[in-house]
Amino acid sequence: MTALLIQDAIIAFLRANLAGLTLERPGRTPGPPGIFRGALPPAERDEQAFPFVIVRWLEGEDSETGDSLETFALVIGVYGVEDGGNDGEHAAAVAEQWTLVAATRLRRLLTETRVLDGRYELQWPLRSMKPAPEKQQNRFHLATITTTWSAPAPAQTLEA
Repeated sequence: MTALLIQDAIIAFLRANLAGLTLERPGRTPGPPGIFRGALPPAERDEQAFPFVIVRWLEGEDSETGDSLETFALVIGVYGVEDGGNDGEHAAAVAEQWTLVAATRLRRLLTETRVLDGRYELQWPLRSMKPAPEKQQNRFHLATITTTWSAPAPAQTLEA
């Protein structure tokens, strides 16, 4: 249950803080990224899904005291616009730049905030990576920020 509550808090945080981030969208007016839980919905599994951030749970750990650590991947998908050429080199460069902009902004927001819903604390290190960079498509790029959050044990009343 803790993982789901943390995921809800991350999604709410992203929706509130990325609403002003305007990114290119294939065939549509530029706008903020879509925020999704776990994966892209079936109706969004093509280029129309870009830009996006997927909040995906990776693992959890509970301590003897009842505290929890939950790890989430924030998968960022960014699209780069063609400049009219056919080689896609410009689109790839644009997508790369916007991937860095989105990832950097998100990391900055997370480190400035550090605590969500007054109880879920971001743990160091905050890791970023570009999965399989050699497989990135010209116009479509992905990056992942891996976050770990601590949650205190829920208060319990013991009856004798």
